[in-house]
Amino acid sequence: MFLLLAGLAGMAYGAGALCMVRWRTGGEETGIAMIGAAALGGGTVAVLVHVATTYVPLLETHTANWPRGVAGIVAGIVWAALVYAGARFLLDFCGVAYRWACRREPAGDETVEFWLRRHGADACGFAFALVLLVVCAHYLGLEDHQSNPLSWALVVACIAIPPLYSTWVTPWLLYLRARSLDAGDFPEIHQWLAELGRTRKLPKFHLRVQEGPMINALATGGLRRYFIILGAGLVERMSTAHLKVVLAHEIGHVLNRDTTWRTVVSVLICASLHVLYFTQVVMALDSMLLEALAVSIGAPVFWVVLPGLWQRHAEYQADRKAAELIGEPEAVAEALLKLSEVSNSSVDVAGWPHPPMRARVEAVRQLAAGPKTEPDKPR
Repeated sequence: MFLLLAGLAGMAYGAGALCMVRWRTGGEETGIAMIGAAALGGGTVAVLVHVATTYVPLLETHTANWPRGVAGIVAGIVWAALVYAGARFLLDFCGVAYRWACRREPAGDETVEFWLRRHGADACGFAFALVLLVVCAHYLGLEDHQSNPLSWALVVACIAIPPLYSTWVTPWLLYLRARSLDAGDFPEIHQWLAELGRTRKLPKFHLRVQEGPMINALATGGLRRYFIILGAGLVERMSTAHLKVVLAHEIGHVLNRDTTWRTVVSVLICASLHVLYFTQVVMALDSMLLEALAVSIGAPVFWVVLPGLWQRHAEYQADRKAAELIGEPEAVAEALLKLSEVSNSSVDVAGWPHPPMRARVEAVRQLAAGPKTEPDKPR
């Protein structure tokens, strides 16, 4: 009950903070909105943990006389639903709430049709994987975490499946048949990409345009090829030269392997830290209230803060790679400022997981200035 109350309190605090930001600011991004979104997500995780610890044991009791495989499938479906709800709430709904509080235009993937397609693809895929893992746990005798420490490895795998599936499989289901960037409308860009392919060894990728108002771009992995997605709003409002810089930035993510193997490492590290934190800290507390607070604080740290720190570093590295591909750091800096202008975002405010635009521009311009050298000392 304490866990449930703490979770509801976190959700109420987060919702209140987001409403305050929307009503009392002019639409700029603020740290309070980020804290509110994190509290909303942390409180939701606490509520889900309460539901899992309260009702899943009851489910296992009712299915004790069922065939072992059937009971495992039912338990797997329940756990898949809980994990899916938690992951999507943290990574999806909290982002929507954050943009609502800051009065930002909705992203292009917030249409009902696209939302249903994406969530349907995600839910079916990793729900099947989680059910398979739970059935394997039943047959291998890994259900008891106390008697078999290897079962925690299964927990890490369950936590890691949703983001990895979303990174590798979902893009093929969503973007494979999306509209390509027309070579007739952007001949300069396609000529540059062809020349870049001849001079550098680039991984294969699909270039797609996502319909809707999204003023952003993203690079994501596929089964064998990458996808670089440009929002239709971005294509309409940016010049050809600026779009080339945006593409170079996303190609930088591809070249740096940010969307695949680094995602794997980040997810596995965060999942392992989550298990260690839960077993060594949360389960060692005597008070249910302290456990609730620990879960509410730990969940945003491991699934929002830590990946965000790594992704901010990845943004700087992608900007550096874009300056290298374009050959003009100042052109990259101008495109970053233009992106901030058309997306109506402040250059001084950080947005998860991106650093402030002004800091990115200064870092790129520092490349043009060259490394600082010490003046010659008089002899």
